[in-house]
Amino acid sequence: MSEHAFLIYSSSKNFYGINSYEYGFSNHTYSIVADKPFSRGDIVKIINCKKESRNEFRVTVEVLGDPKINSNQFDASNRVEVPTLLFLSSRIYLSEFSDYKIIKCINARVLAFEGVQQDKNRIYAVAALVTNAEAHIIAQDPISRVSWEWYISDKDWVRK
Repeated sequence: MSEHAFLIYSSSKNFYGINSYEYGFSNHTYSIVADKPFSRGDIVKIINCKKESRNEFRVTVEVLGDPKINSNQFDASNRVEVPTLLFLSSRIYLSEFSDYKIIKCINARVLAFEGVQQDKNRIYAVAALVTNAEAHIIAQDPISRVSWEWYISDKDWVRK
């Protein structure tokens, strides 16, 4: 895989003493596991992404550091934009019989998409690499054709 990502999450030591961040939704997690501590603003090299167990999707990374602090590592003349690693969940309850699939991504690449049963309902979560200041991910149930979407923006605007 060997690509880079910008992190908006900070690590802590998990039960095994490993530097990680976990995003929980129902009884599932998306995890970032790193070779050393990381914090918001760090750039990482993604080593691999895989479903570690039935309840965990893991992104294993090598921490390169904060480009502002480690300026000798990040040459400004060769600066490139890197995607932001983002974890999102639906935060709405959908039918327990739903089976939504991602049908469209704009300025994002989905690494994992999970539907999880919760109290006779389903919630959905996504792990994605967002490649622009604004992104859009659409999920749709193939039978009912009902869809819902995530809008991602780093713009400073107020929702109406």
